[in-house]
Amino acid sequence: MPLALIGIWRWGVWVLKVALAQLYDPYNGIAPDLSVSIVVPVYRADPDDFMETTKTWIANDPHELIAVIDHGDTEIIERFQALADNHSNVSCIVTSTPGKRPALRDGVHATEGEIIALVDDDVRWRDDTLEEFLKPFSDPKIGAVSPKQVVRTQSSLSQKLYEAQMRLQFAIDYPALSAVSQSSSCVSGRTAVYRRNALLPVIDDLTEETFLGKQVISGDDKFLTRAVQASDWNWDVVYQSTSVIDIGAEPSASEFLSQTVRWTRNTIRSDLKAMSEGWVFKRKALAYYNLDRFISMFAILLAPLYFSLSLSRTAYTIAAAILIWWAISRSIKMYPYLREHKGGFVLVPIYTLGSFVMSPVYLYALFSANTQGWLTRGDDSRFGFDQLRQRVVTSGSILLVILTMTIYIGLLLRFRY
Repeated sequence: MPLALIGIWRWGVWVLKVALAQLYDPYNGIAPDLSVSIVVPVYRADPDDFMETTKTWIANDPHELIAVIDHGDTEIIERFQALADNHSNVSCIVTSTPGKRPALRDGVHATEGEIIALVDDDVRWRDDTLEEFLKPFSDPKIGAVSPKQVVRTQSSLSQKLYEAQMRLQFAIDYPALSAVSQSSSCVSGRTAVYRRNALLPVIDDLTEETFLGKQVISGDDKFLTRAVQASDWNWDVVYQSTSVIDIGAEPSASEFLSQTVRWTRNTIRSDLKAMSEGWVFKRKALAYYNLDRFISMFAILLAPLYFSLSLSRTAYTIAAAILIWWAISRSIKMYPYLREHKGGFVLVPIYTLGSFVMSPVYLYALFSANTQGWLTRGDDSRFGFDQLRQRVVTSGSILLVILTMTIYIGLLLRFRY
């Protein structure tokens, strides 16, 4: 296929998503009078930060707050229990069972609320977060709601790049899917809000999920989003932009890279399962979105390879044109971020380079999709995985893909020059 057609296809998809996102409107009106239970799995959190974060949840006046805390976090257990002693709607479950999924399951079964919010231990709510995410539940077909995320601290380069990525998703992808098909690829576990009747029938399956014979450990939010939409009730899932949460972000590049690998593996596994289960094709916009995202992992490699080979064959005019186009196109695509961060133009070349650097990382996640682990907070140490053989196979597969694409582009250039 001519490379120009691939570029036209990628831009066509982006323009379509932008156009569809303009159809989005958040739910307005008065929030329904529904009781909200908050479930927070806690593992190796910073005690001071966690206690400050807890205050933001309590300030939203939920029906109850349940923290499921790992038995090794003794300081947090002591401090949170003291908090619970002074609040009748706050309680603590201490668990020795490893893993976030069992913690979520146990916490959900202990709830009473009509709405259940599953929240990460480092996510802070704003004063109206709860009120705003309740508004979509006035529609009885809504089974889950995804709030808007903002990176709380943006001091390191990794945090700024992550915020740029968040702005693109929550300005384009989430609104487009919500407006067109009331669906979502993922109600992020940062704060995932579910109707009780939608969540309870699938929560026990959370700890039983497998992929190619292996138990799945991370990606709980992907599983629940998929399970709720695939259920017999055919629940809708929507995005509520007026409900805002402030999230943490890994400050170092290595931690962010590990986190990205985990997220990408979760996405690949979930999308493949959704397609194999068949239900996703009833929501055509979501099915196309998932398929396009999968193919783009390969398409994004073409640009840097074409640029490198153009230089090697002294096709400097083409190489210069590619650089100019990158600067223009990435500035356009980063507009949602640049609109909110006036000095963000300095990130354009870094974001462009990062996009291409991340492509092999996406391929690594693809070919190691069945490698289970968290890669952050030391969670893997509790499961003891030996992944050397998998890494060798994965690295070889990535090199084969890159070599094949390089030969293809090289042949095109040789034919033309």
